[in-house]
Amino acid sequence: VAIWLRLCLETNAYPRAAVMNKPLIVHVLMGFNFVPQNGGSRVELIRLKRDDNNLGDESDDGYNPTFALYSPSRKSLQGLFSHRVLRTQNIAIVDHPPSEKGTAIYLKTTFEHPISILEHAVEYNPPPMLQNEKWPGIEGLQSSDGARLGADPALKLKRNTDARKVLDEKIHSVLKTAPNAKDTVGNGMLQFFSDSILLKRAFLSHVGNGQ
Repeated sequence: VAIWLRLCLETNAYPRAAVMNKPLIVHVLMGFNFVPQNGGSRVELIRLKRDDNNLGDESDDGYNPTFALYSPSRKSLQGLFSHRVLRTQNIAIVDHPPSEKGTAIYLKTTFEHPISILEHAVEYNPPPMLQNEKWPGIEGLQSSDGARLGADPALKLKRNTDARKVLDEKIHSVLKTAPNAKDTVGNGMLQFFSDSILLKRAFLSHVGNGQ
């Protein structure tokens, strides 16, 4: 995701995401300040602790979920995912409120980045609850009439510049491509992108930090 966003910035492309049904990728998009369009399902993503009860099927060898999904609205999530998908993503569905605080995410909807919204590349209609959830990236995005910003050109330019700067810093943080960053491989050259171990480590670090 970070590589794709780096390419978007370098080519002045608008970062957008199609309908998402992968909770962990949605969590990563959230870390990069993507915001969901209205629609879909709001659920909680919970990282399970090692001492949590085993939610996997004991007869299903190797299924030991590390994340769980819960719907605060009591909406059934069973129809959203097949058993195979849950197993490959190491996710379980729970039907009771989790003891640990989860992260609110949205599934079965598209996602936009503030850059695309601020530059009027897309119409944005946020979910009703989003304004009250302090979702990363939502600040400064007006939600009326397609979420168009006010008519102040200077304000719009500043918010857009800030959004690009924040995204650039997050990409540097994940890929460690900043000029003075530690553990930098080739200072952001293609050597880093060709190393699957380093890419996997960057992804796990990003998710593990709750970003």
